[in-house]
Amino acid sequence: MTILTRAEFDRQCEISLEFDRIDYNFQGFDEVRRSFTQWSDDSYKWAEFASGVHLGLFDEAIYRDYSIKNKHDEFQMLVSKFYLSGHHAVVSPGIENVEAEYLEKAGQNYLFYLPNIKEIEQSFAGTSMQEVRIHLDLNFLRSFVSKLDDVPQQLRPLIEQDDAPRFHRSVGKVTPMMRTIIKQMWQHPYQSAIRRSLPLRDRPYLFRRESLGTISNAAFSISRIRTV
Repeated sequence: MTILTRAEFDRQCEISLEFDRIDYNFQGFDEVRRSFTQWSDDSYKWAEFASGVHLGLFDEAIYRDYSIKNKHDEFQMLVSKFYLSGHHAVVSPGIENVEAEYLEKAGQNYLFYLPNIKEIEQSFAGTSMQEVRIHLDLNFLRSFVSKLDDVPQQLRPLIEQDDAPRFHRSVGKVTPMMRTIIKQMWQHPYQSAIRRSLPLRDRPYLFRRESLGTISNAAFSISRIRTV
């Protein structure tokens, strides 16, 4: 499998680019893009909420095997990912609390906090991958946590300190209810006036039970923002 740096991969994509369209502030999303290269047919929608929540919707058909060397640098955000289809492999040796090699796959959702690391992300020809990513700023999490007892044990260091331990783990299956709400995310544009921040009434959904799975309820909170 070809292993490229991010800069090399971006350069090869630019050379082989057959189609590329980017729309800004389109249907309430900050950025919407569709592109064809020798590597993939790739599309995504991206929105950033003023509250510190970022939402990404990704749909990709992969044509060739490839691996990319990535650096997370100072990516100080908690990430929740939901895979509706496809799979994605990661090699990240030598990181405490993280498997040296792992596979993210269809029908599962994942939660991780991985700042300041280097890893190799692997993609496979013939894969059709559809996923949702929700990035949560740590200050956003801290802003509504009144009691640490309500926060899952593994997430408490993120609330208490800036230099929290890294982790990556599978949360569980993407439930039928999650799939329904994720489909609504693709279908409903997010008006900029409405998505300035998550409604305060929805914040309790993030930690309504004492388990790591509850952070996935961020998707439910975001999906409640509608056009008017």
